[in-house]
Amino acid sequence: MRLAYGRGMDAEVVALSEPVWTYALDHPRQSDVVQVFRLAVAAAVRHGQNAAWLVRTRCQLARPLWEAGELSEAERELAAADAAVGLLGDGKSDGKLRASVIESWGMLAGARGEWRAAADAFARSRELHLAISNPYGVMLQTYRTGEARAKLGELETAHRLLSEAHEAAMTLQRERMTGRTAFALAGVLRRLGRTDEARRLYEQSLQRARKRRSGFDQARIHDAMAQLEEGAEGRCAAAGEHRAAAHDIRRRNGLV
Repeated sequence: MRLAYGRGMDAEVVALSEPVWTYALDHPRQSDVVQVFRLAVAAAVRHGQNAAWLVRTRCQLARPLWEAGELSEAERELAAADAAVGLLGDGKSDGKLRASVIESWGMLAGARGEWRAAADAFARSRELHLAISNPYGVMLQTYRTGEARAKLGELETAHRLLSEAHEAAMTLQRERMTGRTAFALAGVLRRLGRTDEARRLYEQSLQRARKRRSGFDQARIHDAMAQLEEGAEGRCAAAGEHRAAAHDIRRRNGLV
């Protein structure tokens, strides 16, 4: 991307940001990702003739910023994305971008612990995806709304939404989202006292994380499973195994 940017190849820089975005979803919190997305934003701004690029690259950059705790800087990027939204057209891809900006505002609200605002943003984004008949977007925002409701302690509502999202992810054959919806749903089931169901979903989520080689997801699933087993009679050894596995994954990935 640096080579392409240095040669004025703005379209190529923006295009290359997409596989990096996908990679970062499974391997978050890597400092060089921020620099990659800054290049993408710079290329979109330098080109200056494609509103979709301006919106997309700003949203891409905002996420690793709020993950790194740079909330004010992430807000500035989203405000800039908002300013470019008015330049979008009326096509389906433009509708997806409008919904994506609202989703990003919701995720920033979640990073601030403002889960009511986050839930409202995800619900609005979901309505936009429904309006343009985008099943993946509907599934994703149902999942995010379910997560937010769980954070608010609204467990029955969260269970309904996350069950719907999990079924949709499997129907759409989306590997990463099938695993992540299973993880989120398992967490709600654990809090509802439905331990066996939660364990099965955690195991399903772990299998999919291993398939994707996502160390981040594998570690957090092991953490959750350790917590689950700690509360189950006679399963202290299993809890210890999960804690050890999580530590080993983080050590191998340079996270401890």
